[in-house]
Amino acid sequence: MPSLNPVSPSQSLFNKLRFRTPTFVAPTSFSNSNSSLESSFLPRRVPSALRFKKSTAGISTVRMKTVPLVSATMAEKSKKRYPGESKGFVEEMRFVAMKLHTRDQAKEGEKETKEPQEAPVAKWEPTVEGYLRFLVDSKLVYDTLDKIIAKAVFPSYAEFRDTGLERSEALAKDLEWFKEQGYVIPEPSSPGVTYARYLEELSEKDPQAFICHFYNTYFAHTAGGRMIGRKVAERILENKELEFYKWDGDLSQLLQNVRDKLNKVAESWSREEKDHCLEETEKSFKHSGEILLLVSDVVHRHSTLPLPLAGEEAAMEVMNRVVAIRHHIDEFPVESDFELKSEALIVSVKAGCDDIVVKNLYVSIDPYQINRMKSHSSSQKTSSFATSIKPAQPIDAYGVGEVLASGNADFKKGDLVAGLLHWAEYSIVKAQTSLLRQIDSMGLPLTNHIGILGFSGLTAYAGLFEVAKVKEGETVFVSAASGSVGSLAGQLAKLHGCYVVGSAGSDEKVALLKEKLGFDEAFNYKQEKDLTSTLERYFPDGIDVYFDNVGGEMLEAAVANLKAFGRVALCGVISEYTSSKKAAPKMLDLVYKRIKVEGFLAGDFLNVYSDFIAMVSQYLGSRKIESLEDVSIGVDTIPSAFIGLFKGDNIGKKIVKLAV
Repeated sequence: MPSLNPVSPSQSLFNKLRFRTPTFVAPTSFSNSNSSLESSFLPRRVPSALRFKKSTAGISTVRMKTVPLVSATMAEKSKKRYPGESKGFVEEMRFVAMKLHTRDQAKEGEKETKEPQEAPVAKWEPTVEGYLRFLVDSKLVYDTLDKIIAKAVFPSYAEFRDTGLERSEALAKDLEWFKEQGYVIPEPSSPGVTYARYLEELSEKDPQAFICHFYNTYFAHTAGGRMIGRKVAERILENKELEFYKWDGDLSQLLQNVRDKLNKVAESWSREEKDHCLEETEKSFKHSGEILLLVSDVVHRHSTLPLPLAGEEAAMEVMNRVVAIRHHIDEFPVESDFELKSEALIVSVKAGCDDIVVKNLYVSIDPYQINRMKSHSSSQKTSSFATSIKPAQPIDAYGVGEVLASGNADFKKGDLVAGLLHWAEYSIVKAQTSLLRQIDSMGLPLTNHIGILGFSGLTAYAGLFEVAKVKEGETVFVSAASGSVGSLAGQLAKLHGCYVVGSAGSDEKVALLKEKLGFDEAFNYKQEKDLTSTLERYFPDGIDVYFDNVGGEMLEAAVANLKAFGRVALCGVISEYTSSKKAAPKMLDLVYKRIKVEGFLAGDFLNVYSDFIAMVSQYLGSRKIESLEDVSIGVDTIPSAFIGLFKGDNIGKKIVKLAV
């Protein structure tokens, strides 16, 4: 077996190729011949890159090929209402796919007619790391298909079991081989996760649409996918053929068997159901194309980008997926309140501009954002951290990313940074307004720089030591103690010599507080009928410091149990964000016990940030504190992750991973 030569992250798989937007194209034929497999499901609009031929000057050859196809299709339409119907449903799918194919060819033809001298385009330079992302996401999709077919929620799915086209086992072997060569296998990324979830949703409620995706996914791989695999093997694998591109038995016959089964299953479908299936074809190509893009992670559009100056890199354009609210949210949030938009973003900075383009790696999910999403809140005018979020507007959030381009001399391409980014895959920010700073991983996971070493950690530190001014030997109560802020506040109080009790919303979280984080006591507030009596039981002599993350009844009960000169560090009021009921502590208690209640924001204490980092990083390094993190994958998971905060789904800091 050939060994894999060491390849740097920047080494190209196809160094000499010129690439245009690689979106999967429709098949031109589903016949049994090997040549038909080679021409089917090639990426659209990339004749030079993925066909591995030099660009052809002019378009006459393209037109000579496409005109007969269009003519045949139009002739067929004039005879029958549904092209290909007489030959079975697979033939109908072929006609729809061809229509997509020739439509895009026509668009390219019109464009090149107007621009006979093609402008230079940036090279497509895939990396081994990018190719691994493609394989990992492909495996997730094939695993999902296998699982759905095996489960067979609809009887028709069972027809497609054990077709011989399955790819999961082969991909597992290939990824193991890469691992043996010393490569780190990444986690699935957003395109694969998004498509897998979409397939799962379709499979439960829309069998015709699911079968369309099943069919197109497998046929895309047997055609264009095989060609790409061969070129990868030639370029970087010393002609090693991956298992992903091998099948047991005659591939043409395996494909024909699936066609026959699909035609048989579709016989029972109504015309409306067939049409619905056909409508999914373009979506299946789009999802497959997005996964293919992982190989390079860049989309180039030569017709819209300026030519690079001498010594400059060619400008790149990426598709940036952004989460926004559809409208103001004044009730409990639901997923339909949010939208996922795709926007083109040019990865370059104009001369004289101090913008910084960042590829977001991780973003923070925080409950306080709901207050900014409301149509009105008195707090929205009090601080820049609380300003109103408008519908369709990018939602800023703390995050960690990598600089792709910079007009600021303090930041350069490749820097790892933390600061206020966006709920999106990419952000364009300014250093000052986004509080952007370079970070040193210090050998710790990057997620730590969002949670325990980020604003959540600073909030815990500042609330405990700057606001409450906790002293050794004092009694401390922390609400929402299994959350990102509360979990660290409790641990720091313990390390400072305090007696610490925490509240949480499940028995599992209570056990975690006592057994893993070292709290002296903890209780499940949902099982307590009288919170005032509960706190009296745990603090018979009273509470010195209450670190409040929830407000509401818990704040009332804590104030009732505070000692004279007790302090409340008012960090958050999550129980009140989505409820009309507000806290009403007894004011006489505040007066006669001389209780200090102080609200605060992490941004108020940037002056102690270095002290905070020094303390907490030391504790992390010596394993005296634990970092609790709850990580979701993919920009499309942001809405559900956010909603889960108000249901108590998370343990620790809620983070969404956006890129490898």
